[in-house]
Amino acid sequence: MKMRILIVVCLFLTVLTDLVAGMQIHVRTSGTVGPLRHFWKSTGFRKYHEPYSGKTGLNACSLPPLKPPVYNFTSLDSLIDLLYANGLKPGFELMGNPSGLFKDFEDKTSLMIEADPLVGWSQDEEWRADSTYAAIVAKLLSNDNAFLSWSPYQYTQRTLLARFQMNNTSPPHTHFFQKPVYNGMELLSLLGEIEVQSKITYTNGEDLNTPLGVLASTHTPVTNHTADSWQTTVLMYMSNDTGPQTDKAYVYLSIDIEPPRWASQELHMVGWWLDNTLGNSYKLWDEAGRPPYPTLELQHQMRTISNSPPIFNQPVQPGNQFIGKFFIQEPSIVVVHVCSKPDAPPD
Repeated sequence: MKMRILIVVCLFLTVLTDLVAGMQIHVRTSGTVGPLRHFWKSTGFRKYHEPYSGKTGLNACSLPPLKPPVYNFTSLDSLIDLLYANGLKPGFELMGNPSGLFKDFEDKTSLMIEADPLVGWSQDEEWRADSTYAAIVAKLLSNDNAFLSWSPYQYTQRTLLARFQMNNTSPPHTHFFQKPVYNGMELLSLLGEIEVQSKITYTNGEDLNTPLGVLASTHTPVTNHTADSWQTTVLMYMSNDTGPQTDKAYVYLSIDIEPPRWASQELHMVGWWLDNTLGNSYKLWDEAGRPPYPTLELQHQMRTISNSPPIFNQPVQPGNQFIGKFFIQEPSIVVVHVCSKPDAPPD
């Protein structure tokens, strides 16, 4: 009887495995595809937002037009100091087309596209709260941001951070919590400047229309003998945009790691996983009843889950390496980052 039960269970598990899409992803770090330009590296200015923005790979801060044209240069100096302290540079955004100055709107250097699936940053949308939004950003490779949310939409507006204004305390103060989309932007900042070859092969030989995408890149330091080093990053994402999040897949990832000869052959590999469980502080807040003023214990839990540790952190050898088998479900982002040992310690 026990043998029959065991056989039935094995057959059942086999059927379940067959129902889930399976695919192999192979990356060649020496197979250059072309430049991977980081064309969207700006953020809007919000004073308490800037310490977070510099950590997501953004390096420019867009300042709105100032009216009337009367300036306090002491305050302006403080503003510039704040930007530079957080790795940002000032810039001014022109709203519209003054005097018809810009005529070639195919030129992306003169046209800013807000790369968001929905117009209206303040609209209350559930998918903006969890990893659904993060996976969309990974798919678009861009995101307009820097807005500040308000109650009761702390998580559901188009923002990177959930803002809680603790007005019943003395003195009143504000807490920010990283949304999954913020963590997704941090992972995107690991992408290098050169796209390299990545190939998806389905285990059954057919394209099952699984909404899984992959982008692989390498980074080469501008100068040698610094704290910078050769790096490669593989970004995998699964996103059905704002639709039902039901797809899943087994992914077998292998990387042909080929650092250039001048780079150290001593390599280290780190992996991160972001979904509606890992890195999702919104889930905890929602399960707690969405309190407008989270308790200290809940705040601690929300910050802890927002900073999920790597799923692996280990040395790796050059050459063709099988990285692992991943069971990826919508919505999610998985990033594998490999770097060679730099010539100098961090600054």
